[in-house]
Formats: sequence, C-alpha cells, structure tokens
Amino acid sequence: MAIIFVMLVHGNVFLPERVQGIINLFTFDGVSIFFVLSGFLIGRIIIKNLLSEDLSFSQLRSFWIRRWFRTLPNYFLVLIVLTFIAFFEAKDIRVSEHGSYFVFLQNFAYPHPAFFPEAWSLSVEEWFYLLFPLLLFGLIKLGMMKPINGFLWLAILVFLLCHLYRYQQLQQYNVNSFELWDDHLRKQVASRLDSIMVGVMAAWFALKRSKFWKANAMKLFMVGITLFIMMKCIALMGLRGYGVYNCVFSFTITSLGFSAAIFVFMEKRD
Repeated sequence: MAIIFVMLVHGNVFLPERVQGIINLFTFDGVSIFFVLSGFLIGRIIIKNLLSEDLSFSQLRSFWIRRWFRTLPNYFLVLIVLTFIAFFEAKDIRVSEHGSYFVFLQNFAYPHPAFFPEAWSLSVEEWFYLLFPLLLFGLIKLGMMKPINGFLWLAILVFLLCHLYRYQQLQQYNVNSFELWDDHLRKQVASRLDSIMVGVMAAWFALKRSKFWKANAMKLFMVGITLFIMMKCIALMGLRGYGVYNCVFSFTITSLGFSAAIFVFMEKRD
C-alpha cells in the first residue's frame, strides 16, 4: 500500500484533473509509512541481535555492514550517474558540490538541494541506521541505560526532540506555503527521524507487551484506521493550513496510525 501511495502521488500528474481529485481522496503519506515500517523492522533486529547478547562494537559494525550493503551500492551508482549527467549538462556545476550526497549531509538540518530530490528519504533512513544504534551502544556502555529500557527511552527522546525542532522551524521561517513546509519540515533528517522512532517504539511494544497486542490487534488496527480517516477529513475540510498541526503534529498522526495498525499483520502464535 505504501508503494502504491507513493506511485499515485508522483504519477497522478499524468492523469486528468478530475481523476487526480479522486485519487487524492484515497492516498496517504506512503513515505511516512515506509519510515515506520523501517523503524519497526530494524528496531526488532536491534533488539534481537544487538541487545540479546553481550553488546560489542563488532556486533554494531556487523549491523551497519548488513544495512549498508543493501542500500549503498545502488544509491552510489545512481548518484554517480546523475552527477556526471548534471556536470555535462550544466557547465557551471562542479562535481565537488555534490559531495555532501555521498555522506548524506545534503539535508541534515537544511533544505534538500534541487539535485536528485528523491534522495531525501534515504538520507533520513541512513542517519537512523548510524545514529540510533551508536547512541544506544554508547549509553549502555557508559552505564547510563539498561539495554531494553534504554532502547525505548532513547526512541522517545529522539521523538520529542524532532517535534521541538519542527516547532522551532515553524517559528523561525514563518512557514506559510507548501514550499517552505516541504523544505524545512518534510524533507530534513532532523525533522523526520521521529517517524522512524514511532516504528522503533512499536518494535519495543511488540516485544515487551506481546500479550496485550495479540489480544487487541484488531482494536489497534481500528484505532490506526480511524487516525488515517481523521487526517483525511481534516485535509478535505481545509483546516490543515500551515499552523502547528500541519507543521508539527500531522507527521506524528500518520506514523502513530500505521504503527497501531501494523500488529494485525503479525503472527499471533506464541
């Protein structure tokens, strides 16, 4: 469904306006769904593979290698091809200007450049892969947190900090247009890591509260669907604007809705 939503949002420009309007009624933020799913799946891997044994840096390194070999080779291939095309098509562009893309710094806490705009979401994912396990490892080794509880509290901390960052961006840039909203809120690493953290918290919930979600998976699913419908109704009534709701909390509602719905798709066997 997330893939279909992304395809419809990007592809409906080729369809008649009447059809676009109908499609918009039934599409949701597919990228946010992917973020939650990524946090949930990777969160479970971290819990099982990094926290179930004596935590060591070699485990951390192995985790990164597995993650990066799944994404970086194809990403770097596309990035290099696009860089060469941009260099030969626009003589005033230097290859060095695209260097930040190779370390995913092009949109860490500032608007994503016009070049290769699709890379913004992968940048969010890659910083999650790097920062969350590294911070967790450091806090555990310093004796500041116990593994499983530290996993949850770190996710909550990042979740809250992202909300504070979005509120600060809203105030600083007086966000009042789609362009400002897109540049300073939707497509920055610092403003979107909380969507992945919702998936991480759901992974903790799946492990530590298994009896509850197994008994209430369908109820949680209905809560999630209700949140999605509520968001769509707010949008259709034209109440979104560019205030605190749309700029700070709308991403959260999408993430919470999908994280609540995800448990109905899991195996319920002990």
